[in-house]
Amino acid sequence: AGMHGHPALMWSEEYQAALIRGYLEVAARKEYVAGMQVWNFADFAAVQSPMRVGGTNLKGVFTRARQPKMAAHVLREFWGAGRTTS
Repeated sequence: AGMHGHPALMWSEEYQAALIRGYLEVAARKEYVAGMQVWNFADFAAVQSPMRVGGTNLKGVFTRARQPKMAAHVLREFWGAGRTTS
């Protein structure tokens, strides 16, 4: 659905999925963490610049067209497993 890279190049879907998986696993082990939330639900329009190809911020776990990225599947797998913090 989004940008891909093999190996998981920075800012690719593979990179985002691995990064989010790592954060979820660490946060779930911390007894002081009471909950978690996703920072950006979907990609969104942004001011065009050399750092944002096509004027799109690609931090979402869904594309602008609401197609799930790899990170959305990581979240479903993690939260669907009934994991709790602490």
